[in-house]
Amino acid sequence: MEPGKRNRRSLSFILSVVLLIGMWPGTSMYVRAEDPVTYLDAEWNETTKKVEYTQKEITEYTVVDGTTTAWGDNGWYVANGKIYDVDTRITVTGTANLILCDGSELALPRGIKVTQGNTLNIYAQSSGENEGKLLADGYSVYNAGIGGGGGVKNGGNIAIFGGKVTVRGGYFAAGIGGGDGGAGGKITITGGEVTATGNDYGAGIGGGQYGAEGEITINGGKVTATGGINGAGIGGGYQGAGGVVSIKGGIVSANGGIYAAGIGGGSMGSGGTVKIDGGVVKAYAGSSDVATKAEGVGRGAASQEAVSGSLDVDAGVKRYGGTEAEPTEELTDDSRPRYMYFRSPAQLTGELTAKTGLVYTGAEQDLIDPAILNSTSVIGGTALFAVTGSDTEPADEALYTGLRKVRDAGKYYIRYKVKGEDGYLDSEAESIPVEIAKADITITADDKSGNIGEDIKDLTYKVEGDP
Repeated sequence: MEPGKRNRRSLSFILSVVLLIGMWPGTSMYVRAEDPVTYLDAEWNETTKKVEYTQKEITEYTVVDGTTTAWGDNGWYVANGKIYDVDTRITVTGTANLILCDGSELALPRGIKVTQGNTLNIYAQSSGENEGKLLADGYSVYNAGIGGGGGVKNGGNIAIFGGKVTVRGGYFAAGIGGGDGGAGGKITITGGEVTATGNDYGAGIGGGQYGAEGEITINGGKVTATGGINGAGIGGGYQGAGGVVSIKGGIVSANGGIYAAGIGGGSMGSGGTVKIDGGVVKAYAGSSDVATKAEGVGRGAASQEAVSGSLDVDAGVKRYGGTEAEPTEELTDDSRPRYMYFRSPAQLTGELTAKTGLVYTGAEQDLIDPAILNSTSVIGGTALFAVTGSDTEPADEALYTGLRKVRDAGKYYIRYKVKGEDGYLDSEAESIPVEIAKADITITADDKSGNIGEDIKDLTYKVEGDP
C-alpha cells in the first residue's frame, strides 16, 4: 500500500494489527509514515577535498523502542526521544540504517552486533549541540560495542555520517570493530563526534584481542579513539597488526594502551599502512618499559620482529614528534616517536573570484559577488579578509578588518587567509586583484543667450563621471 490518504476505517484496522505485532517480544513496530523523517547524508568529495552534506528524507521506517532487537533488510530505524529500555544486543543482518533525531538519546547497554558481511549506517539530522546521541556498550567479554562478537568475531561494515556516538567494547574487544579474536572490518567515519574506547586487549577502533585492524577511513568529524591495555587507539588489538588507515580530514585523537601504538599495531603487533592527507591527527602510543618501544604511528612494543609499517603524509601536512604530548619539534625524517602530531592548514574551499567590469558610480560597491562568497566554506578556522591598495601582506593581523565595500576608482587587492583553530595551522595569505575603473567624464554646457551689446554671460556646465 503506498503512502497517502487512506480510508479511515482501513487505516484503523491496519494500525491495530501493527500495534499487536509490536507487542510480541523481539519484534519492532514498522511504520509507513505520512510525515517524512529527514537526515543528513555526508560524502567525501575527492575533487573539492571536503565533506559535502545533503539533506534527504524517508517515509518508511521502524521506530526504535524497547522491543527492537533485529535490524536489517535494508531497513531504516529512527531513534526519537530518550530510549533507555533496550536490554538486548541489537543484531544487524544485511544492511540497516539508523537515524538519530535531533535531541534524541539511544542507550544500548549491550551494544550492536555488526559482523562480517553485514552493514550499519548511522546518520543524524543536523550537526552541533543538538545532534542525536548513541551510547553503545559491549557489555560482556568478547563483544565489541559496535561490531563483532557472539560467535562471529570479525566486524562488518560500519559507517558513521553524523551524531554523537559513544562506544565501549567488552573485555578483549574493540570499541568499534572486532570482537575477541576478530578483525576490525571496514569502518568509515565522515561526520559527527565519535568516542570509541576498547576494553583490555582491544583497540579503540579496529581489532579485538589478536585481531588486525581491517580498513578504516576517516573523512571528517571529531574522533577520539582510546585502546585498552595492549590495544592501539586505531589499529590492532593485542598482537594484532595495524591494517589500513586513511585519514583525509577531521580532528582525530588516537591514544594507544600500554605497549600499543596510537595508530598501528597493538602490543607486539606490526604497524600497517597509514595515509594522512589532511585534518589534525594526534597519535600517542602507550607507555613502554621495554627496549622495543611502541610508536605514535607504527608498531606496538615488546617484539623485535614487529615492523613500523608504511606512513604516507601529504606534502601540505606538517608532522611533529617528541617524548611529550603536544610535540612542537617538526619531523623531517621517518622517525616514529611515541608522540606524533600531524597538522594541516585550515582552508577556504571553493573558488573565490573578484567582480570584473566595475566602474565608478559614486556609491560603495562589493568587490566580490555575495553569491560567490556564500558558495565557499571554511575548514579548520575563521576566514580573515582585508582590502588594501598594495599587494603586500598587512603588517598586523588586526588589519584584517573584513571584506569592505569600496567607492573610489582605483586598483585594490583582496587579501585573505584562514586563521587555524583546534590544531589546524594558519593558511597562507592569498590575494585577488580587482579594479574600479574611472567613469567617462561628460561635460554638458548650459544653454545661454544674449543680445548684441550686452555683457557676455558666464559659461556654466555640468560634469558627470569620475571627478
